[in-house]
This record gives sequence, C-alpha cells and structure tokens, in this order.
Amino acid sequence: MIFQEENTLDRYDFIESILLCIKGTTGINYQLNIKEILRIYYQYNKKTFEMPDYYGGDQKNDGWVVEDAIFYQVFAPTRLKESLRKEIQDKFKGDLEGILNIIYNERKWNGKIEEFIFIVNTVDNNLPHDSERYFDCTVKDLKVKFGVDFKYRLVNSDYIRDLLSEIMD
Repeated sequence: MIFQEENTLDRYDFIESILLCIKGTTGINYQLNIKEILRIYYQYNKKTFEMPDYYGGDQKNDGWVVEDAIFYQVFAPTRLKESLRKEIQDKFKGDLEGILNIIYNERKWNGKIEEFIFIVNTVDNNLPHDSERYFDCTVKDLKVKFGVDFKYRLVNSDYIRDLLSEIMD
C-alpha cells in the first residue's frame, strides 16, 4: 500500500513539473511543448498527430489528429494583458473561421472537421469568464455559415494535465 501511494505522488509530481515548465513558456515555445505532449498522447492511443511547420504558414492548423479530424489551435500570448478575454475571443473566432474556410472552401486537411480544441496558456490563471456565451454563439454562427457540425472546446493547460494523467495510469 505504501508503495502505491509513493507511485501516485511521484506521478502527480512528474505531471505537475511538466505543467509548470510549459506554463512558463510563451509563443512558439509553448506551442512546441504542447506538440510534444500531444504527439506522445496520440501515439500512445495509436493515432496520428501532425503539426504543420509554423514557419511556412500552418493554414490555421497548429496540429491535428488525422484519423479523428480533431484540430488544435494554440494561443500563448507573450504577456497577459487586462484585455486577455477579448484577445482570446478574437483569436478564437479568427482561427476557427480560418480553419473552416480552409477545410470546407479550399478542401484541405481531408475536407472535414469533427472537433476544434483551442488551447490557451493562461499561465497560472483560469480562463476568463464567458458570461455572455461568446464562444457558443460564435461556434453556432460559424456552423450555420459553413453548413457543418462539429464539437469544440476552449481549454487551458489543465487539459494537458488530463491527457498526461491518462497516459501515466
């Protein structure tokens, strides 16, 4: 019993160390750290995770799971501002509309999206409130505009904690 408790604490400490490290990065460094975690997570689940090269223009795709048509967008501002909520909203809408246009009008990325996951590095804060349901309304409008249905999630690094916990069980 003591051995199991020690392993649990070690696993928890290991995951928290990874999170502390990634939360302390911004911009492309955060995105590259997320890429490594997602690559390992999906490899563990026998799926293909690809991240286009950001230097050549990623076409609004910061990474995707080929088999499941799950698309990731990563937002890691270099400094947190008072207007973070508005920045997240603007980036979310621009990136989602952009990827939908590329998928459905330009017929790229296998021509289909099942899920859009928007990861925000909030460092040591929670995601800002969404009392006016901005993200739900934006997704609803874009689903109508493009005539498609898909799931979406707006998450922070806690999402990565959940993935790491899954593969470390």
